[in-house]
Amino acid sequence: LSMNVSKVLISTIYVIFVSLFPTNASFEYPNRNFGSKPAQVPPVSMTFAATAETTPVTPTATPKRILLIRHGCTYMNEQLATPGSQWGDSDFRDDWKFRDSRLSPKGVAQAEELCQRLRSTDDNTDAGTGDDYSEVREVLEALELVVVSPLRRTIQTMELGVLPHLKQDPTADPTNECKQPSIPIVALPLASERVYLCSDVISPLADLQQLYPYIDFTLGKPGDEEDSNDWWLQFQTDYSRDILYPNPNRNDVEWRPSENGQRYVCPGEPEDCFQDRMTRLYEWLERRDEQTIALVCHWGVLQWLTGYEFKNCEAKIVDFSTLAKET
Repeated sequence: LSMNVSKVLISTIYVIFVSLFPTNASFEYPNRNFGSKPAQVPPVSMTFAATAETTPVTPTATPKRILLIRHGCTYMNEQLATPGSQWGDSDFRDDWKFRDSRLSPKGVAQAEELCQRLRSTDDNTDAGTGDDYSEVREVLEALELVVVSPLRRTIQTMELGVLPHLKQDPTADPTNECKQPSIPIVALPLASERVYLCSDVISPLADLQQLYPYIDFTLGKPGDEEDSNDWWLQFQTDYSRDILYPNPNRNDVEWRPSENGQRYVCPGEPEDCFQDRMTRLYEWLERRDEQTIALVCHWGVLQWLTGYEFKNCEAKIVDFSTLAKET
């Protein structure tokens, strides 16, 4: 009898359970579904929404992407690697012949190799850094703006490594030998290297405009603003004495090694000026409407922006939101 009673009780409990929890139902939590389909994780902006019905979903803005590229090896880089001519060596001599130093044959080869890495689909990985360049190629196709330091080494690197991948302007004169890309290329003095030596002093503007007519040198050139502080880009030259004069309104102490007979042919850019310029570069990029930008520049600039030490002709993609803005 007791066994029969137990069976009846079990059957009754089972009927009640099935009526309350049908086997084909999904167990519901607010804003979550853990039934037969995998749970869909909502976007961050929706995680704490009260209800899906009453809270409109705002599309997430596409993050601004920056393709960062450092220039190739220069004649000055090779000079500084020579024993006795290294930075800080006793009796170091800066040499005016290295003003706005160009790419050396090694640097030209590096820029051409960069171009090949961006073109090839066989091997996506840089053997030196391990970086996957397939994403870089995708970003190249989406570029809206190229920003380049007006120093010759960065322009050469851009011209050899990046320009061949840019679509050409279909309205350009086909008989003109000069390539005219369909997106703007801007030379921005804010992106130039900190002035350590005369190799960091920009060539005369007229010379650059003649050599590179497809680059816009008018945006951000020194003197555009009243009381411009970009004095390191506006040196007055006296070729007879091979000396460059800084802004006479400043009286900066020499911050470069000078205790052991080192001599320089141009003043160095003070730390506070460089920091201010980098902040303005960051703000300039921040204000741009373009969402995909290439920036071809220098070790010091890239290190300030990312904290990372770029090798010659190394390329990396970063979200603008990850870049540093030091104050």
